[in-house]
Amino acid sequence: MNAVNWKTAVILAVILAILGVAVLVESKQDPAKDRSDDLAFKEFKTTDATRVEVRRGSDPAIVVEKDGDDWTMREPVAYPAAPDAVKALLNNMEWLKANRTIADERLEKFDFGDVAVRATVVTRDAEDENAEPTTWEFEIGRDADNGKRRYLRVIGETDRVLVVDKDIFEKLEKPASDYRRKRVFGILESATTGIDVAAGGEASPLALRKRDSLWRLDGDIGAGYASELVVKGLLETASKLEVAGFVESNAGLAKFGLDAPGRSITLSAGEERSETLLLGKDDPVNEGETFAKLKSYDVIFRVAAKGILEEAGKDRGSFRAKTLLVLPKSEPEAIELTIADADTIAIIKSGTAWTITKPKEVPADATAVTEFINTVRGLEIAGVAEPNATAELLPKYGLHEPSLSVTIKMADVERSVTFGKAAETAGRSYVKRGEESVVLEASIAGTEAAVEQGWVHFRNKNVFKFSRWDAQKLVIAGKGAEPIAIEKDEKDSAWRLGDVEIEEEKLNKVLDTLPNLKAVRFDAYMKPEDVGLEPALLTVTATVKVFHWNKPKVDDKTPESIEEHVLKIGHALDFDGGYWASVDGVSVPFVIEKGVVDALRQDWGRRDKVFSLTQWDIASFRIQGEGLETIRFEKDEFNWRNLTKDVTSASKDEAKNLTQLVGGLKAHDRFPDVDLAAAGLEPPAVTITITTKKEDVEKEHVLHLGGLVEGGTRRWASAPTIEAPFQLDRIQWNKVAAFLPDGWGEATDDGDGSGDAPDSPGDEPGDEPGEPDEGAEDSPTPPGGETPPGGGDGDPPPGDNGGDG
Repeated sequence: MNAVNWKTAVILAVILAILGVAVLVESKQDPAKDRSDDLAFKEFKTTDATRVEVRRGSDPAIVVEKDGDDWTMREPVAYPAAPDAVKALLNNMEWLKANRTIADERLEKFDFGDVAVRATVVTRDAEDENAEPTTWEFEIGRDADNGKRRYLRVIGETDRVLVVDKDIFEKLEKPASDYRRKRVFGILESATTGIDVAAGGEASPLALRKRDSLWRLDGDIGAGYASELVVKGLLETASKLEVAGFVESNAGLAKFGLDAPGRSITLSAGEERSETLLLGKDDPVNEGETFAKLKSYDVIFRVAAKGILEEAGKDRGSFRAKTLLVLPKSEPEAIELTIADADTIAIIKSGTAWTITKPKEVPADATAVTEFINTVRGLEIAGVAEPNATAELLPKYGLHEPSLSVTIKMADVERSVTFGKAAETAGRSYVKRGEESVVLEASIAGTEAAVEQGWVHFRNKNVFKFSRWDAQKLVIAGKGAEPIAIEKDEKDSAWRLGDVEIEEEKLNKVLDTLPNLKAVRFDAYMKPEDVGLEPALLTVTATVKVFHWNKPKVDDKTPESIEEHVLKIGHALDFDGGYWASVDGVSVPFVIEKGVVDALRQDWGRRDKVFSLTQWDIASFRIQGEGLETIRFEKDEFNWRNLTKDVTSASKDEAKNLTQLVGGLKAHDRFPDVDLAAAGLEPPAVTITITTKKEDVEKEHVLHLGGLVEGGTRRWASAPTIEAPFQLDRIQWNKVAAFLPDGWGEATDDGDGSGDAPDSPGDEPGDEPGEPDEGAEDSPTPPGGETPPGGGDGDPPPGDNGGDG
């Protein structure tokens, strides 16, 4: 391509691109213009249509009119119209576009005097009640384009004829039956409020009415509730029932058994709208089909009626609800119980929380309330004891003074049921619903606990409700013993018994359960003095700091106050391992789990863990000893440095061993009378110093190591936190040895039970630290301080946990 041609091509491409963008912009700016230019019926809207009339040659006109939200055929015979067919026709009109338009002198060739179809549609502006109706008329002529399309002319337009797709108005050329509703019932299942069934013969008519969102059996004893499931099955079958075919005959109703039909089904929606299906003879030609008609219309049709007849023909008992208390699906808002010889219990719901308001105002246990409601509404009716119980008959069934009355209240509904004495059949009681006169028999399984325990059955099971972090002090006093007071230091948040810091494991046993302590159950009928609560066998006084978040801040601080809660513990229960208890002077005893009491009774004054701290608080770590180069680790932000080796970071194994050392060392036994010099503790052979820093408060934690214990499986140790010298077992000692030079003071045993072991500080005089006896087997500590498999005689003694924590 030469230069001139190349430049010309580029210029043409640019011009075409600009034109393309201009066309696209214009199209986006005025989509309505693009839509309306070639529409056959400009400004026509389907939603405004109120009447459609179709005339096909000499056939009777088909006329349908809008009736509320439905369409009804008026001619050639009155019958509900098929809304989908009408809307399809109107939608085609609204969006009809011509394939091409014929105008000018060519119009003379088109004479619509012999048209195939003429149609008239009347519309009224749906948004303007006073608007005048508009009439849209058109006619369709002969075929065009070799039968693929048809000619169409809008009445009143003399300047154009449109060529449109042939299949657009194919409905116009079909019979009137195509415009009839195929679904027998036009009332939707969700809108149905009444069902009436006449089965013919001697069967009693069935009347169902929906009130307060629930179905009832009108005319039934006590106007009982109907089974929602059975009614739903009937309505679903009715909603799916369709016309199998229309009968075009003038033979009269008698031929089809519809002059005096004995079977009918009526669906109603409120007081003003209803539809009744009349069922006549079975069709002798089409097996399984029955002649039928709607009561308000003269059109006869065929239906497959077997399903609807089976659902509607069930006996009255099948329609009765099997559950005692039928409630709407909405959530209950309140319940009220009256127990014989006891106070009335009233419980209300606010948001998601339930509160007991009678006989005392206390928080309720939502689970207990919900379970009780579900239990009552799920009780099944076992039979009818008395169809019409007068006031004189109520004592016979124990219903004049019921053992239990329950009322469940919802937004617009209230349901009540009363329970009388036990029925003759085991496991049943006599019951009566609300104002109904019928006495029923039902099982009351699941309600016994509420009757036996009264209002406390529904009481919130939370005994204490505070955060463990807000706890300040615990005073534990046993009967006839000195109180033990453990208290949190505000400076470092450590808990102490006097000067002794409480181990975290011991503290967690209490602080993980006490702040959220729950009662297993309450017992309103048990007296405190009968269960060891007056006086109590064990008393716990918890001092708690309470923050008042709902009050204005003072000096930019949330207001706070100090509260005390007193928990009393009494006798143990033999059958479930729990203990009787009470709290804050409330006289209603309850049961708590055994583990809570065990945690409170532990030995608070004895320490087992050498260090009570976490790895996150450690700032530095130092090991010193005679003949040892000082070993130092220091944490910089989140990383450890081994200052002994003058390196910038510590290895992962070193950091791991340090963590194990901090959390795992435990003191085994106590030896207050041991000779410190003989044990190598005066002076100590090794001193380990850990410095912690928490909230800018630094603190030192010290461990002294001495010589090996006779037998070589343990090493002497002491610490300021432990009241007397103690021993470290082999596993724990190896954790310490991981920080020392290889071969320094390992604990081994030759396996012969003689107790021979390598020398170490505190062994026989004259031996150098770390120098093994002649012939002793060299057994270096493995990486990470772990004990080699098969520890032999060096394993912890039976019952010793090895200090792993």
